[in-house]
Amino acid sequence: MALLKPAIISALLVLPLIILELVNRRNLPEDFPIVLFAILWLLGTIFFLLLIPVVKYIRRGIKNSLPGFLFRLAILVLTGWLWAVIVIDQVPCFLAVPNCD
Repeated sequence: MALLKPAIISALLVLPLIILELVNRRNLPEDFPIVLFAILWLLGTIFFLLLIPVVKYIRRGIKNSLPGFLFRLAILVLTGWLWAVIVIDQVPCFLAVPNCD
């Protein structure tokens, strides 16, 4: 049950990109990039799974669990950065720019 909310939020983040891909690239003879969207969904799910404990740590204070907080925060930043880099790299493809790769 704890995985359901992050998975749904991540799917809602990836859904507009999937729609852009379907609408703008339907006439091109390329396959649909299922792996790309699966990776984006997985990164988003991991991001939100890590975000929940980080927010809880901040709300109640991080006195006793500073190493765990810093580790989760580092992985959170890395995951968010990786998601953003992939999306920025693929935006031309979502918008059907020729030879986007």
